[in-house]
Amino acid sequence: MKPNFSLREADYQQDFALLRAVREPVFVIEQNCPLAEEWDASDPLSRHVIAIDDQGQPIGTGRLTPEQRIGRMAVLASARGIGVGAAVLKRLIEIAEDLGYPQIRLSAQVHAIGFYQRYGFQAEGPEYDDAGIAHRLMRRALAAPAAPTGPILFQRSHEAAPPRSPSSAAPATNYGWPRRIWNRCSTIRKILSPPSSNSRSRGAARRSAFWSAIFVTPYCRAIA
Repeated sequence: MKPNFSLREADYQQDFALLRAVREPVFVIEQNCPLAEEWDASDPLSRHVIAIDDQGQPIGTGRLTPEQRIGRMAVLASARGIGVGAAVLKRLIEIAEDLGYPQIRLSAQVHAIGFYQRYGFQAEGPEYDDAGIAHRLMRRALAAPAAPTGPILFQRSHEAAPPRSPSSAAPATNYGWPRRIWNRCSTIRKILSPPSSNSRSRGAARRSAFWSAIFVTPYCRAIA
């Protein structure tokens, strides 16, 4: 009967013993990798995932570094073949997507290339040696973050508005009819006003001003 297991993120400081219980048996003992190279400066900065069986024991792990690389994928020999490695890999991919990484890379042992290809990774470049084991670089593009679905708020631009075309300019105020009325009133005043010469008497000038004040000025005010 296949054992059940669960996944969770591991804290590097608090869960170091659990990570060590998986990584050192797999990499140091089983694959003869140097112990001095197993733990590096990326470990305290990475996101770690750990698989725990139904007995509370660690059986698998993996990490995602700030350099957007998945690594240290390890499953104990006694727990292989039940989907632990696939579950750890999927969780690390989800974490990378949540962080907004556009892509992730990993250094795959040659015998495990087919496993990673099933989860969208593509091998590139030649083989190279890492701790005495042949590897190839693999890469996978991640989905772009979903566009926001809420209301879009527009910010007012501080750029100068483009000049208006003559057709879109505001119409000029029409002052034609008041000016025409004022001109007519001025003409009437000139007709009734006394000439500048002394041929008219002062009485005629007073009568002209009188009739202008009575008829012309009220008329101009009424139609202005």
